[in-house]
Amino acid sequence: MEGLQPNRQLKELYIEGYGATMFPSWMMNDGLGSRLPNLIEIEIRGCSRCNILPPFSQLPSLKSLTLYDMKEVEELKEGSSAMQLFQFLESLKLSRMPKLKELWRMEVPSFSVIDDCSNLASSELHSSPSPSKLEINECNKLASLKLHSSPSLSKLKINECNNLASLELHSSPSLSKLEINECNKLASLKLHSTPSLFKLKINECNNLVSLKLHSSPSLSELEINKCNNLVSLELQSSPSLSKLKINECNNLASLELHSSPSLSELEINNCNDLASLELRSSPFLSQFEIRRCSNLTSLDLHSSPNSLSRLDIKKCLNLAWI
Repeated sequence: MEGLQPNRQLKELYIEGYGATMFPSWMMNDGLGSRLPNLIEIEIRGCSRCNILPPFSQLPSLKSLTLYDMKEVEELKEGSSAMQLFQFLESLKLSRMPKLKELWRMEVPSFSVIDDCSNLASSELHSSPSPSKLEINECNKLASLKLHSSPSLSKLKINECNNLASLELHSSPSLSKLEINECNKLASLKLHSTPSLFKLKINECNNLVSLKLHSSPSLSELEINKCNNLVSLELQSSPSLSKLKINECNNLASLELHSSPSLSELEINNCNDLASLELRSSPFLSQFEIRRCSNLTSLDLHSSPNSLSRLDIKKCLNLAWI
């Protein structure tokens, strides 16, 4: 490929199955941005011997970057330029890069998928000027994820990151959906400012002991499943919460709903340590299902009975009064 340097007008570059250990010099040296100023899209697949990527961050027009099955890559070469990195990147997809150790300093592009990067140990991403979606899958060595001010991050999904111990979102005013699945070591979840959070879903995070949501004015749907060590859940102010589902959280002993005036659907299943439940103010609760909560002894619905259209209580063997 050394003699295949394209002209400056190239807009799309696709490389598959390149067998050398290093990309050609015209891709690796500083000045890539001036050589290919109009390059918009890059897709590289199956170049399994290459261990260092070109300084793609220097490309001034790059909008889409896809890297797939790059088994030896450990880092991305940034070069010596001090320019802002990936200024216009809209789509980032990284998949099957088992030796990638860290993500370079960059802004979150508008659509990002990081998949099966099993050696990725940490990630620190900064804000982006455009609406953003970030998805991280099967990064088994990822221990921490910190998102600084992310004014346009709207959706965040994390799947099967078995060593992820902490997740911290500093300021995400546009975040509307957050989903975390099968992150068994997640012990700390900090949501500092998420005024637009509409839906929160947490599945199979067995190391999560407590969850406290301070102020979630837009939270409408909350679902927690199979978090076996979750002991307490506290919602301080959730004026928009309409659906709450908690399933198979066997150690959940405390559930506090301070003010949920919009709550219409409540479902609790297989929470064996839950001893009592009190709904202080849920005047619009219409559907309530509680099953297999073997230690539940008391249930206080306060102002809810007049609005209830469906009440389903099954196998709560110690429930003495309602």
